[in-house]
Amino acid sequence: MFSKYILTTTVALVLLKYQCYSADPSVSAQFKKSAVCAGANKCAEIGSSTLNNGGSAVDAAIATMICNNLVHPHLAGYGGGFFMTVYDRANKNVDFLNAREKAPGDISKASKTGVNSIAVPGEIAGYGVAHKKYGKLSWEKLFEPTIELCESGYQISKALAKAIASSADTIKQDDTLTALYTNGGALKKEGDTVNPGKLCDTLKTIASGGADEFYKGDLASSIIGDLSKKSSALTKDDLSSYTAKWASPLKTTLLNDLTLYTANAPGGGAPLALALNIIDEYGNDLVSSDAALKLHRLSEIWKYSVAAKSKLGDPDVSSLDELLKTITSDAYAKEIKSKINDKETSHEASHYGVDVDVQDEGTAQVSIIDADGNAVSATSSLNGVFGSGVVSESTGIILNSALSDFSPKSKANEIAPNKRPLSSMAPSIIVDSNDNVKLVIGATGGAKITTAVSSVLARYLWSKQGLKEAVDAPRLHQEIFPMELSYEESSDVITQLKEVYKHNTVEMKGITSAICALSREGDSILGVADGRRGGSVQGSN
Repeated sequence: MFSKYILTTTVALVLLKYQCYSADPSVSAQFKKSAVCAGANKCAEIGSSTLNNGGSAVDAAIATMICNNLVHPHLAGYGGGFFMTVYDRANKNVDFLNAREKAPGDISKASKTGVNSIAVPGEIAGYGVAHKKYGKLSWEKLFEPTIELCESGYQISKALAKAIASSADTIKQDDTLTALYTNGGALKKEGDTVNPGKLCDTLKTIASGGADEFYKGDLASSIIGDLSKKSSALTKDDLSSYTAKWASPLKTTLLNDLTLYTANAPGGGAPLALALNIIDEYGNDLVSSDAALKLHRLSEIWKYSVAAKSKLGDPDVSSLDELLKTITSDAYAKEIKSKINDKETSHEASHYGVDVDVQDEGTAQVSIIDADGNAVSATSSLNGVFGSGVVSESTGIILNSALSDFSPKSKANEIAPNKRPLSSMAPSIIVDSNDNVKLVIGATGGAKITTAVSSVLARYLWSKQGLKEAVDAPRLHQEIFPMELSYEESSDVITQLKEVYKHNTVEMKGITSAICALSREGDSILGVADGRRGGSVQGSN
């Protein structure tokens, strides 16, 4: 059973073919020209078709996300927000777009759940800003495929069916959600059809009127009117003052000749970069160690990554430049590596420098490489499953619960008017020394994003495992509050982690993570969509 967690050696690779974690296997495909990875097959098809019709990688990302929000509204939505990392091959330029939700001007009613957990949405504004800089097709064209799907009705996927089944109370507390996801009082199931009705008209309005319609037009008035009836603190001024912002991505060097570009704050790029830098410091030492020691070290790395995340917040409110420079530096990775005890773990959060709990939830990922070598990695979210569980009934838009991502005990991430909360979302692109995209990767799963992406990259980059095998392999996830190391599948290695290294090991429950990745393999692109939540890869030859 040790072979399930060994990251390298021929024996391990052979055994892993037969002993992978028993979720649905990932979907993989290879293409010559371009590829799109998304959480739903129809959405990946829309993204690929957008590229084939002359759209840019960003056009394809927007069109795919518009579709994702329709068919997977438990993960992402038009009333949510996102981060996007963009690689422009011709100009050798990388951009990071922050379309994260922000707190309203009045935070006196803010709560973790319900109508007062709603932050000002950034999703549609982000589309507008991204399209203005990188779009080739018309704005309306990006909406057309999803409007058509909306009007004909879409079928409930396995992933959405699971979310509906586990969210009965949330659904039945909102009239619009009840109308959408129940039939004769019973919850709808996989394969049933959803006819969103008013949401289709809303998409048409945004398509014809632009992003400003959502923030300053009649649509904005309708949204605020609906929310006011529910005693929301959001105002039309909150909507009209919202802006999505371009920034520089965080970057770090891996394996001497690869550059990781990832989400800047308030995104989760810094803790991911730290984890990968520490793995890079171990290098062959990590790869050649026995399976239990290897995973013990990864667990310790993740704890220090959580500590780094807990110190971050919105850079527009307080400068994080020096802190981010430190966290992503090789010197800091060396320092953290020297603190890791190879004998046993600690159960004290303070040992790792963590004093506050920082959690977030569901997300959706889109990864794209186009025929010109440009790439986009985008992660979007409503935060909770079906966001706040509150729908603007006149528009059909599900609103986020992003205010729950603030941390009352964290100075850096405490709530404040017009502030963006911290997030684990870390859409990433890895480029080689010849300025060619090596990998586009991101994940769903909230706080599990860092552990999922770093696990897959450890296997793929350092252990030279195939991308599909790396994605399919069983994973661990480290929590701090409570101090638990959760596992997808039990084995002798898990027993060792508990008995030898003193980890508090528990079986993984609840929302898991799912990877969407594209890698350059010679003269082709390999796409892998994680089977843990379902997904698809489409492309062109």
